[in-house]
Amino acid sequence: MQLLEQIQRCKKQKTGHVLHLKIWLSLVLFSFALSVSAYANHIIYVDDDAVGSNNGSSWQNAYTFLQDALADAEVAVKPVEIRVAQGIYKPDEGSTQTLGNSRVSFRLINDVTIRGGYAGLDKPDPNDRDIKTYETVFSGDLSGNDVYVNDPCDLIDERTRFDNSWNVVDGSNTDATAILDGFTITGGHITIVALGGPAGGAGMLVYSGSPTLFDCTFTGNATSQIGGGMYNRENSHPTLVNCTFAGNYAESGGGMSNMPGYLSLEGSHPELINCTFDNNCARQLGGGMYNFRSNPTLTDCTFSLNRVVGPYSMSRGPDTGVGGGMYSSYSSPVLANCLFSENSAGGGGGICNSDDSSIALTNCTFNDNSASVRGGGLSNREDCNLTLTYCRFINNTVTGRGGGVVNDSSNVTLVNCVFSGNKAHDLPTPGTSDMIPGYGGGMSTGGNPTLINCTFLDNWASQGGGISNGGDPILIGCTFSGNLAQNGGGMSNYGSGPELSIAYCTFSGNSAELGGGIFYSFNARMKMSNCTLADNLAPEGNAIAGEPTESSLPGYIELTNCILWDGDNAIFDSRPDSLTTVITYSDVQGGWPGEGNIDADPCFVNPGYWANADDPNIAVEPNNPDAVWIDGDYHLKSEAGRWEPISQSWIQDDVTSPCIDAGDPNTPIGHEPFPNGGIINMGAYGGTVEASKSYFGKPVCKTIIAGDINGDCKVDFDDLMILMDHWLEDYTPQD
Repeated sequence: MQLLEQIQRCKKQKTGHVLHLKIWLSLVLFSFALSVSAYANHIIYVDDDAVGSNNGSSWQNAYTFLQDALADAEVAVKPVEIRVAQGIYKPDEGSTQTLGNSRVSFRLINDVTIRGGYAGLDKPDPNDRDIKTYETVFSGDLSGNDVYVNDPCDLIDERTRFDNSWNVVDGSNTDATAILDGFTITGGHITIVALGGPAGGAGMLVYSGSPTLFDCTFTGNATSQIGGGMYNRENSHPTLVNCTFAGNYAESGGGMSNMPGYLSLEGSHPELINCTFDNNCARQLGGGMYNFRSNPTLTDCTFSLNRVVGPYSMSRGPDTGVGGGMYSSYSSPVLANCLFSENSAGGGGGICNSDDSSIALTNCTFNDNSASVRGGGLSNREDCNLTLTYCRFINNTVTGRGGGVVNDSSNVTLVNCVFSGNKAHDLPTPGTSDMIPGYGGGMSTGGNPTLINCTFLDNWASQGGGISNGGDPILIGCTFSGNLAQNGGGMSNYGSGPELSIAYCTFSGNSAELGGGIFYSFNARMKMSNCTLADNLAPEGNAIAGEPTESSLPGYIELTNCILWDGDNAIFDSRPDSLTTVITYSDVQGGWPGEGNIDADPCFVNPGYWANADDPNIAVEPNNPDAVWIDGDYHLKSEAGRWEPISQSWIQDDVTSPCIDAGDPNTPIGHEPFPNGGIINMGAYGGTVEASKSYFGKPVCKTIIAGDINGDCKVDFDDLMILMDHWLEDYTPQD
């Protein structure tokens, strides 16, 4: 029982960390490989070519039908191991079975391990085991007449499968000691409507069970309801390692469905490690996986080429046509190190999160997924929780909103995520020649999400190349570079709520017709602090363009401690009577009225530039059709030292930026390194650990002296003035 004890112990101790899960997987596989003989007190052999006494005592005397071996194992002293040789085995075959009985399944048994992939009698060593070379198949094709179906979406209508097994394998009412290892499960087919709940699990049904599966493949299974490959129902907790779901079909959950029972709220919570969902199809929800009131945990899993082919609808009743890779409703999946690639649906090409669901993703990648209406990579509905950490959205597309992500919820946090090369195309209006603009190449969002240290690179849309915003997100330390749009190359804001907050962010090399960096319409309200907008391009408003369409919805934009180095056309107001722009303590190219503002070269370390797509060393004009944006380094030069990200070291320059120690004297300096002058720097790195150091015309002071607030190695009137500016001010963070 060593293997099972390890599994149970790891489940109890699971912390959610990826490293822990990987160690668990390694221990399980290693222990399983080493302890087979010790684990199994009794071995039963199955080989469809056996010609001996067929009592399961050896390969020569093996059972020819698996059902007979299961009957033997049921009454044998446990634990038992059943070794199955290569071949095709059907659940209606055996001494106590009736041929053609589609209701019978291979039933898993507690304390019984069933292992496939053995060479069997016709090989020199019948115990030689390789699950690919010696494929062992559980088939629901009872009549042996199944016609091959290339597209899994067509499986359910193939009449040669109407007499197949309903559930090829049944893992109901089991615990983790019921183990299935190394089988291909195929040909399950359900076209009936069951009483007491939906019919599902054509490949495998698990009702209130927790079996353990290793290296199993579910393919060519189909149901007219839910869970083509596998259906986990009512408090089921199966564990799957290295399993594959490929080419299965269901109305919902082509590969797998996880559900509560009939009139029960207790869902199912499988654990999947290193599993693959490939080319599964659903007509309504969840091409790869469908979760309802269930909380699966997935680590190192891949979802590719899964589809939802039914019409998209989210306006009335249950969502339909969504969740190409995964759909969740009232569920809380947790995913780490997972890949969603080339999945498609009407909404949420990779994932659709709906109905008060809470999903957490760590180090996951979404690439080349697509949606016809919303959320090429991921769709997060209203009132859902979404947490993304170190996730990447690359080259996803949508015709509508959110090439990478569309979000309608406020309960959203993104940390260290990357959005690159995503696109939101315009959406045709049914019955007309009009087009609805594509919103948010990287992300289209409402609500009040929080984005920290996220990067938006080379995304494209009509409105908001990087982000299209209809709410009030909080952006901290984010980068917008090389994004393209008609309005708002980096960001487009429309109908936003009380106030959008942007801090420590960089907008560079973004381009648009209106607002190369940022575009605002309707009741524009935005506060930016310590941001850098440089080298953005637009005929009207290289950095920012405001165009409130109704004077009754006045806009307000406030910038503090910012750098706008975008030419003389940095800010554009089409309705200056209804848009108030207040800029203070900022460096604005061409000048701007306001306290503390300057107009001076900020001395960036290495500004970005437009280059030939085939040769980044050749600079070209921005309007060149082959131009691509090569991002630069917008740290400020300093003779005292500035941070160099590549070498992770401090470099001293031959000039010092005038933006150092030029911010609002009443703004806390935050985490600026010493010497910092006691005054925050302008730009995206001011107030951070990467802020350029202050230079006082002499070698940097190496000694921290009590009372020397600005770090110039003297305690003098300058230090007193800084102290007086902050006297009795309270900077305690507020709840």
